[in-house]
Amino acid sequence: FEEKMLDEAKLDLTHLVKRARKPHPSKEDIKLDMGENTFFLSLTFPELKPHSELLSKLVQGSDAMELRVDLLGDRDPYNVLRQMQFLRRKTQNLPIIFTVRSKGQCGNFEDDPESLFELVKWGLRGGAEYLDIEMNWEMKYRMKIINLAKKSYPSTVLIGSYHIVGQKKNIPEIKKLFKRCCNNGKVDAVKVVTTAFEESDSYKVHLAAEESNLHVPYIALCLSPKGVLSRVLNKRFTPVTHQLLPFVAAPGQLTTDQIMNSRKALNILTDKKFYIFGFPISASPSPNMHNGGFEKFGLPYTFERCESESTEKMENVLKRDDFGGASVTIPHKQNVIQFLDEVSEVASEIGAVNTVIVKHNEKTGKKCLFGENTDWLGIYRPIKSKFVAKKSKNFALIVGAGGAAMSGMYAMKKLGLELLVYNRTAKKAQELAQRFGGTAIEELSSDCLMKAVGQEFPDVVISTVPGSSGFKLPVEFLKHKPIVFDAAYKPAKTALLEQAVENECPFVQGAEMLVEQGIEQFQLWTKRRAPKLVMSEA
Repeated sequence: FEEKMLDEAKLDLTHLVKRARKPHPSKEDIKLDMGENTFFLSLTFPELKPHSELLSKLVQGSDAMELRVDLLGDRDPYNVLRQMQFLRRKTQNLPIIFTVRSKGQCGNFEDDPESLFELVKWGLRGGAEYLDIEMNWEMKYRMKIINLAKKSYPSTVLIGSYHIVGQKKNIPEIKKLFKRCCNNGKVDAVKVVTTAFEESDSYKVHLAAEESNLHVPYIALCLSPKGVLSRVLNKRFTPVTHQLLPFVAAPGQLTTDQIMNSRKALNILTDKKFYIFGFPISASPSPNMHNGGFEKFGLPYTFERCESESTEKMENVLKRDDFGGASVTIPHKQNVIQFLDEVSEVASEIGAVNTVIVKHNEKTGKKCLFGENTDWLGIYRPIKSKFVAKKSKNFALIVGAGGAAMSGMYAMKKLGLELLVYNRTAKKAQELAQRFGGTAIEELSSDCLMKAVGQEFPDVVISTVPGSSGFKLPVEFLKHKPIVFDAAYKPAKTALLEQAVENECPFVQGAEMLVEQGIEQFQLWTKRRAPKLVMSEA
């Protein structure tokens, strides 16, 4: 028992240290974490420990847990910290939203800003991922906690909130509330909750949000049963309840399932089909990976294979009304471009598309097929995590000349490495070298490297040739322990990777690239954070 307590204490401390060292999340990260069809569960227990077994069941369908500190029976700061620690342990470290809701804002805490904000500080000390800041109070109270958070607790996301209880508000008045919650751009997200006296009020709060041209994620809701629709219409980070909770945290609150089912019934969330285009792709794990993610979040999407060497089948699928997006692999990474309306700057520079996204014109609603490349991130991120520059010039050797090689060249250029490229067809290697400002080499040997760039070995090696080729490096290349990256994921241990292990070189398997680029695809399609664990285990 004592060992268990000690282990838990170590985990708590480790989490706090990580949070303390973590920088403020980027706007892009906040938009993903508070992405479309995301939810947080508003807990209403006066004490968490008696509900230990229940907490693990409550996490299903939620992306974060809101600790309603005002509803706790004991609000002593040290007890509140214990409640936070206990909540983390029982919910697999799900992010915590720390909320102290005052009585005037539909909560249970006394309307005393001095004591309220003193308690709010403990949310920062406890490493809360999100902090709810009531914006009904004077600026001096708001800015004191905001300045403290930005100076000493930068990793915490600040949500400016305002609740209107029992008063009817028109659109101009609601827009003023959104502006107040933005607090001159000092917060990361805003939440405005009005009271619905009629069903049309649900539309008003969202119309006010849209007309406010907010530059941060927003939550727009209405209290009362007549405001239920506002929760269905709310795209991001919707507060939800659960049938196992003692009572709802706010009038009109729904469960995740109720909201998702309503969105499907109202065609806010429609059935979509996603595909992988390529040949051969019968062994591709992409369908399992993405279907696992869709299922995790209850999205009405399916991911299928579209296997063909020709482009005709792919072209027909792209025209389908229910087409949601696609992953593209060989031999279609270049020839899919002709069927697209637009291509990103990154995909254009690389010269290959591995992701098709469906966009819609905001004014006309017209469908646009957009090409992107996430392969380079699947190469860049794993290598960046291992690479340490030991000299002023470092070299990356890319083997191959197809779409994956182009992504590798782009990734290593972004990492600041000098580029070398080798391919059995010398002309293709020269074309690739010219495109990315690298050097083509005619053979894999130390002498050839020395003549080309004045160094006998590469610092990073990226192979993009098939795993079945049995490709290996000259042994002399491995003496200086380069990072060896093999884009092939079948077999899991290629001849090249076995060679890297034998020579004690750091290495990256192709499966890591597959997961990383797949996660980025999932996020582009769904506009929310991907379930990395689910997708990597698929």
